Amino acid sequence: YRKGWFENSIKFFFQFGSEPIIDSSTSYTLDSLCSFNGYGSPFFPVEAEKLNKLVERKKRLDTLEEEIAEYREKCAAILELKGRMSSMQEKVKKLSKRAENESEKVEIVNSSIQPMKKLSLLDLPKELISHIFSFLNIRD
Repeated sequence: YRKGWFENSIKFFFQFGSEPIIDSSTSYTLDSLCSFNGYGSPFFPVEAEKLNKLVERKKRLDTLEEEIAEYREKCAAILELKGRMSSMQEKVKKLSKRAENESEKVEIVNSSIQPMKKLSLLDLPKELISHIFSFLNIRD
């Protein structure tokens, strides 16, 4: 059957086996034929049911394939982030080693600088002390 062949007002009757058609409950319009059970036609109900199951499985399979594709994209993004994180961790290790080396250099420089001793007048030579006192007009 095709939609172009018949008008929707025409009713179709189907006889299952040798049973006579008693009422119009077995009649279908063209639209109801096209939408019977969601798919197909009522000529062979068992085959229509199998077809329905196959179509539902195919739809489910298609949605699963789409979900798998989305998960693959997410996994690829996660792997890329892992790679970027590992490269950043390597850079951080290099920078921390460089900072340790710099701090060691600073410690070496600090240890090489000797702290200045406080000078007292007693540490100076006596001649220098006498010159200082004479300059300040102080007698010993």
